Amino acid sequence: SVYKSIIPAMSEWNLSDLASEYDVDYSKLLGWGGFGNVYAATDRHSGRPVAIKLIQKEKLKLWIEVTRIELSEIN
Repeated sequence: SVYKSIIPAMSEWNLSDLASEYDVDYSKLLGWGGFGNVYAATDRHSGRPVAIKLIQKEKLKLWIEVTRIELSEIN
């Protein structure tokens, strides 16, 4: 699954990495929840519109574990 391959990499990202890959429009808040906010962005390589969820650092480990459990149940 694509998600399995990106989850470990995401824990290493910081905002400068994000800016090199995506043009995030912080004025376009698409949604929010218990883990963080979702913003509209554009993939700098393909030009495609994407949604970027910025997760609060202290909740990142919990999010990764929850996602791994959900993915293991799917597979």
